Amino acid sequence: THSVDEALLLADRILLLSPRPGRVVEELSVPFRRPRSTFDPRTDAAFPALRRHLWDRLRAMVLSDPNSDFFETPVAGIPICDEFSSSGA
Repeated sequence: THSVDEALLLADRILLLSPRPGRVVEELSVPFRRPRSTFDPRTDAAFPALRRHLWDRLRAMVLSDPNSDFFETPVAGIPICDEFSSSGA
C-alpha cells in the first residue's frame, strides 16, 4: 500500500522503501494485537507515534531526493500534498 494509515491498520510489518532505486531502508514491526476486526489500532497510544515516525522518514527521503517531482507547485507555490509540509499536523 502507499497509505501510512492503511499499513498501520492492516500490516504486521512495514517495509519502508527508498526512492529510485527502491531499497528497503527500514523494517517496522506493527505491535497491534489481532484480530483487528475487534480492535481499532487508532485507539492504541502507539499509533500516533508510529504514524509520525513513518511520515518523518518519508518526508526526509522525499526532501533529500534531487529527482523528486513530489513538490511540483502548480498553484502559487503551494505543494500538491501538505502531508509533508513542516507546518502539517
